[in-house]
Amino acid sequence: MISDAAQESGNQIIAASHSEVLLTEAADRDMVIAFVGKPHRMDDRGSQVLKSLRDIGFDQYYQAEQTGWVLYLEGSTDLAIMKTFARRLGHERALKALERPFVSYVENQPSRARNHYFGLREAIPELKGLALFDRLEMTTDGGGALEIHTWQRREIENYFCTRSMLEAYAQASAEADSQGPLFAVGEKPRRIQAMSDSITEIEGAMFTLGQGSPWDAEVKVSDIFLTPLFRNYFKKLDLPNLMNKKDFYELANYIPAQEISPEISGNTHIGDSGITRPAEPNPFPDGDDPVATTNAATAPVEIGKPAKTKHRSAEITHDPQRAPARAMLMAMGITHEDMEKPFVAIANLASDVTPCNAPGPVSANGAKRVDGISMGTEGMKASLVSREVIADSIELVTFGERDGRPDHHRRMR
Repeated sequence: MISDAAQESGNQIIAASHSEVLLTEAADRDMVIAFVGKPHRMDDRGSQVLKSLRDIGFDQYYQAEQTGWVLYLEGSTDLAIMKTFARRLGHERALKALERPFVSYVENQPSRARNHYFGLREAIPELKGLALFDRLEMTTDGGGALEIHTWQRREIENYFCTRSMLEAYAQASAEADSQGPLFAVGEKPRRIQAMSDSITEIEGAMFTLGQGSPWDAEVKVSDIFLTPLFRNYFKKLDLPNLMNKKDFYELANYIPAQEISPEISGNTHIGDSGITRPAEPNPFPDGDDPVATTNAATAPVEIGKPAKTKHRSAEITHDPQRAPARAMLMAMGITHEDMEKPFVAIANLASDVTPCNAPGPVSANGAKRVDGISMGTEGMKASLVSREVIADSIELVTFGERDGRPDHHRRMR
C-alpha cells in the first residue's frame, strides 16, 4: 500500500527495517541494500539465485551473510544443551560460536538441511555449513561443502541422563526452592527419595514393556524415560511438573564432571579438581575459521571487552549492533565511562502509604500496602499477593533492562 501510494504521487521511499516480511516482499519488487560490511544490493543475484532466495527467504540470506556459516539442528533444545555443555567445560570457542549463531531447525532430516544450505550457497558461494543430528540409520553425506555429523548415542539427551545427575538435580532443586538452608535440610531427603522411587518405577515399566534400560545409549530417553520420570517425580512431591521436555537442557548442569562423555568434552581434562582445558590449536591456520574470524569486510567494529562483573548489561553496552540502545542510555546522562561499569538495579520500596517506609524518599511507583492497617479485615487477603506483584515488577524491569545476573531473577522472591 505504501509503495502504491508513493508511485501514484511520484515519490520514493527509503525504509530501514529488520522485518523479515518487509524484506521478502521488497526483494521481489524494489531495490534492497544490505548494510553488512560494504553496502551492496541483494536483489541482483541472477534469476536462478533469486528463485532460491524467494523459496528460502531473503531474511535467511541476510543472516547467512552476517555470520558466514549456518548451523542445522533438530530443535532449539539441542542448541540450549550444547550451550550448557560449553559453559560446563569452559570451552571458549564453542561459547563464542553458539552465542548468536545462524541456526536452522530442520527436525532430524538431512535433506531439509541440504536443500536450505545449497539454496543459500547459490547466493553466498563461500558459506560454510554444519549439521548435527540424532543418530541416523540413513546416509549423512552432505554433498561435500555441508558437514553432517550425528551423535554416537541415540540423541543428545543420552549424554547427561545418569542416575547421579538426577539425584543431583533433586538435591539442588530442594536447596533452590526451600526458604533458607534450615528448610532445605528436611526437603533434600524427601526429594532424593522421590527421585529414587520414580527412577525405580519408570525403569521397571520400561523393562516390562520391552523398551530397554534408561541408561542404554540406544534408547530415546527424552520421550521414553525423562518425560514420564519427571511427571511421576513431581506428582510424588505434590507439585506441578517443573521440568518439561523443553527444559531438559537445564539437566546438563547437574551431571558430574567425571561422567561427561569424551565425545562431548573433546580434549578437555576432567579430574578430581574439576574441568581444565589446554590451549586449543587453531584448526584454521589460514584464517578462514567461520567462528573465530569473519571476513574483514563484514567484521563488526570492536568497541571493547566488557568487564566480568557486567553480566547481561554487556548485551546493551558492548554489542556493536546495540548502538540505538546506547543512545537511549546516553540521553539519560549515562556516559561511555559509565557503560564500562556494572549496572546495578536498586529497588526502592519507599512509600507514604505506611509509616514503615515513610522516612525514605517517596520514589517507588509499584504496589504498596501494610499488614498493620488491614489486620483483621478482608484486606489481609492481599498480603501475599502484593508481595508477588512487587517481586514480579522488579523482576520484569531488571529482565527487560538487562540488569543484574540472570540466575538472580528467579530467586528474587
